[in-house]
Amino acid sequence: MYSDDLLRGRLKRLTALNLVVIGDMHKYRLRY
Repeated sequence: MYSDDLLRGRLKRLTALNLVVIGDMHKYRLRY
C-alpha cells in the first residue's frame, strides 16, 4: 500500500508539471 501511495504522489506531481509546461507552451504560442 505504501509504495502504491508513493507512486500516486509521483504521478500527481508529474501530471501537474506537465500541465504547467503545456500551459506555458500555449502562452508562448499565443505571444508569437
